[in-house]
Amino acid sequence: MSLDLKRAMASSLKRIIAMKLQHKTAGLMILTGSLALLLVTVISMRINSTNILQEKYESLKAFAKELSSRMDSRLKANIAITKTLASTPLLSDSLTASNLEYSSINPEERNKIISELNFKWMHTENTADPFFQKYLDNPAADFLKLQQVTLPSVYGEIFLTNKYGVVTASTGKLTTLAHKEKYWWESSYFNGKGRIFLDDRGFDTSAEGYVLGVVIPVKKDGEIIGILKSNLNLKGLLEYILMKNQGFGVNAKIQIVRTKGLIVAEKDLIPLSSSISDELIEHLKSERSGISEITENGSRYLTAFAPVSITSGSEEYGFGGSYESIDHIKGNEGEEWFIVVSMDEKEAIKEVRKTGNLLILTGLIIIILMSLSTLLLGRWLAKPIVKLSEKTKLIGAGNLDIRTNIRTSDEIGALSESIDSMVENLSRILTSRDKLRKEVKRREKAEKEIIRQLEEKEIILKEVHHRIKNNFASIEGILAIQADSASSTEAVSSIQKAISRVHSIYQLYEKLLVTEEYTYTSVKHYLEDLVDDIAELFLKGNMIAIEKDIDPIKLDPKLMFPLGLIVNELITNSMKYAFKGIDNGRISVTLKAGKEFAVLIIEDNGTGPPKDFTPEASDGFGLTLVRMLSKQLKGSFSMDTEKGTKSRIVFKI
Repeated sequence: MSLDLKRAMASSLKRIIAMKLQHKTAGLMILTGSLALLLVTVISMRINSTNILQEKYESLKAFAKELSSRMDSRLKANIAITKTLASTPLLSDSLTASNLEYSSINPEERNKIISELNFKWMHTENTADPFFQKYLDNPAADFLKLQQVTLPSVYGEIFLTNKYGVVTASTGKLTTLAHKEKYWWESSYFNGKGRIFLDDRGFDTSAEGYVLGVVIPVKKDGEIIGILKSNLNLKGLLEYILMKNQGFGVNAKIQIVRTKGLIVAEKDLIPLSSSISDELIEHLKSERSGISEITENGSRYLTAFAPVSITSGSEEYGFGGSYESIDHIKGNEGEEWFIVVSMDEKEAIKEVRKTGNLLILTGLIIIILMSLSTLLLGRWLAKPIVKLSEKTKLIGAGNLDIRTNIRTSDEIGALSESIDSMVENLSRILTSRDKLRKEVKRREKAEKEIIRQLEEKEIILKEVHHRIKNNFASIEGILAIQADSASSTEAVSSIQKAISRVHSIYQLYEKLLVTEEYTYTSVKHYLEDLVDDIAELFLKGNMIAIEKDIDPIKLDPKLMFPLGLIVNELITNSMKYAFKGIDNGRISVTLKAGKEFAVLIIEDNGTGPPKDFTPEASDGFGLTLVRMLSKQLKGSFSMDTEKGTKSRIVFKI
């Protein structure tokens, strides 16, 4: 064999060996990278899934409690309206007269008369009969009909019975005249002590909808003289609760259910036509509120539930019904209501899976590119790597005087220089390990401090938001009380507009929350916008000049709400009463601040109150509210009525 042939064969063998090394390296990189990627992805997805599910559980639980609280508040607001109605002197006088008439008859004869009247009532069809008109056309009945017309979205059927259970006034023909033996009458009478009873009537055929009866005992001198019952159509309230899903999750489901499982309300579902799963029913029976994972129709759901507290029953409120009655079906069997919020587990962790898939795809692309690079660069890297290996073995044995001395312009040359530099640095590093450890500890401490500050700032943000929600809840509660005491459609409408304006102001605060100033807010911008909004509510607002001189100070949000309510009350009073017969009205709003105190002055050039009006002796709702809010500001309130009306509030800032 010639020398040239031997050389050619040797060269070919070296190329084959080199190519195998490249393939092995590339294959090992693909295998190792794929396994590492798979392991990291699985661990990451598992951890993220666990964290996200826990966050969803807590969010669902908080959401269920919030909806429960909202529904409880709405029900109590409706009860307050009917309770105010029951305290009307006209109804009290009507009951006194009816009781006097029946009490003059001996008990045996009285029961017989009531039974005969009830029979006649049930078997007479013509409501125009004078017999019916006695109960349907009298001052008390006319008053109840007026309430029904004034608040059509609140009241359905309303009627009044005396202490013997006999109807004395009604807005329409009832199924029976006598009611003393009915469960709701006895529950409200409560052995003479009296309490509010909520009659869960279920589906009421007479009202063609889901109805809740509100039964109020009417008292005089501490004694029950009659029972007032109003039937509330809950369609609006149920829709309000079911529509609170925005921003929470596309497939989050809200249900209002009874303890035994019947669904009172669910989107696109007929009331009481379906039930929740037996597994969830068991949770409702054993737990007052909580979270659980429920399997239904082969799917797993994250589920949270919370009771509507007013339906739990107490000395103040009774709740229940009868499963089957004359005019309604599927009534309540002593069950309370729960808010149930659930979400498909797959929907909850869908984003985690998307992220995992993207991570796998990205990792595979990187691994493939790196493997290709290995195949292309392996030919040039083989020889220098062997030399580097030999040198590094010597260095690894502890001979730090060795240098690789490979000086090429490619990456291997840079690696060689890096190794030489590393050996030199290693000698210096070995003498400075203590300094390095101190630096590590210092950085760890700094990192912990940064994390603590971030957590503290997050707590501050949550507290600010909590204060804002509480203050707005107070405002809406006050407006609801004022609506309860209103006696005309116009008054109710005005208050409802005010409630709408409160929501607009709430939106303003939502915008303020995202600024960098989390604790204090500009009074000037807030009050100027608020004054303009109040003026727009009145038709004559464009004929009254509004002058504003407000210092650009910043206050804690918990002071802004009572301050805004005071401005709203005083300007509204001026708009409504001060300019009767005056075309060139003027209202000025001034806020001046010192180091510790601020002075708010609201003045108009109107006619002023009556001559016999004394601000200190006035017990009107408006001034009472202003005094109360001034105390919340830890300030004082005074009023001057010599020329127009000038109100002055001094408070500490």
